[in-house]
Amino acid sequence: ERALDIRSWRRFEYVTPELLDQLVEAAQQQPRNVLETEGYFSADVQAAIDTSVEPRRVRISVQPGEPARIESVVVEFTGAAASDPALASRLEQVRAAWLLPRGAQFRQEDWTSAKTAIVADLASVSFASARMTDSLARVEADLRNVNLRVVVDSGPPFYFGTISVSGL
Repeated sequence: ERALDIRSWRRFEYVTPELLDQLVEAAQQQPRNVLETEGYFSADVQAAIDTSVEPRRVRISVQPGEPARIESVVVEFTGAAASDPALASRLEQVRAAWLLPRGAQFRQEDWTSAKTAIVADLASVSFASARMTDSLARVEADLRNVNLRVVVDSGPPFYFGTISVSGL
């Protein structure tokens, strides 16, 4: 309800029929936008003006449908970490720690958090300049599934050199 622009017009006395029609049209898309961030890509939203009462009322019906679930996850690494055989098990640990597993409900906030976490995890292991170079969430609304792909570039490894203290 908070996402509906039409709410800010409800106390305005001079809404023209044309403006009301535009607001109702927008009111059909705005709930969909919010629901999609929560993984509901096949929502049925209906909005209609009830002219049988005064003042006129807008009725909005929302049927969210089933949420989309993660169908597949592909996590790829590039850069120095990917080409170092000694780090293969560590990269598998980073991959296994992925926060949005197969079967989970897709939510935009979780998708963002998972991408941030995987870069931070790799950056904590000598790769301070690790960064996400590609990410894709391919939504198949009719099947209610999402296929995820991320590519993380480790960048070069960083090492501490000899520590030397002088003075106090």
